[in-house]
Amino acid sequence: MDNYGMFGDVTEFLDQKYFDEHKTGSLLTKDFKKYDLEVFAVLQTDAMDPDVYSMCLVSDGNTRPLIDSLRERAKYFENLQKNHQKYFL
Repeated sequence: MDNYGMFGDVTEFLDQKYFDEHKTGSLLTKDFKKYDLEVFAVLQTDAMDPDVYSMCLVSDGNTRPLIDSLRERAKYFENLQKNHQKYFL
């Protein structure tokens, strides 16, 4: 975060080596809840992509169509290690 500002380093994930070496992270909310993150896909897209930003592929909590779409379109993709039904960020 120091060099590129908040979220500036996210473009580093476009490099395969960086993606391979940075699979986990944490999210701390303003009320100090901590969530462990698992990076499983890298997709370069724009802010108008409805499949990514509107979650239109998720119906009744079923994330499988979204995961399948990411698998098809991602530059890099690895199978999820944790319960993928719980949270997506």
